[in-house]
Amino acid sequence: MRPVAAVLLLLLTACAGASAEPEAPDTAAGFPVTIDHTGGCMMMGPNCVRYVAEEDGTVTAYRLGLQEPEILGMATIDQTLVADLSAAIAATDLDDLRSRLDRGQCMGCVDGIDTEVTFTVDDVPVSFSSIDVEFDPSEPVFAGLVAIVNAAQDGIEVPLLAR
Repeated sequence: MRPVAAVLLLLLTACAGASAEPEAPDTAAGFPVTIDHTGGCMMMGPNCVRYVAEEDGTVTAYRLGLQEPEILGMATIDQTLVADLSAAIAATDLDDLRSRLDRGQCMGCVDGIDTEVTFTVDDVPVSFSSIDVEFDPSEPVFAGLVAIVNAAQDGIEVPLLAR
């Protein structure tokens, strides 16, 4: 091997293992996640709920239907639920998912509850509405959302208000 080539090879090998800056930790894809329940939950009063799940596992519940949404409470959910939903969002082609889902329906039109979910992917808000598409629980994204809402409901009481 020529001396110049050997020196270049040695320099490249030495530099390959070094990095100028430590890598920033990955953030949870999609968070914060907002899950709004609307529709029939307003029939007897302002009883619809918004859940806002944060990357650290904190979920805050708000009562919708009032002039200013009232904070109902906060809970800390299992961090694996955050990780599972984040992984599902990161691994899913959301446009493809939307095209594969069956058409949704307005459950609020018949006293049922509609759901709208909003999360962020690459700094762009992404929303799914149960009015537009059916939330298929066999899809990992929707299974993750259901798990987060169920965990939040276990930790936050939502007392009903009458009009």
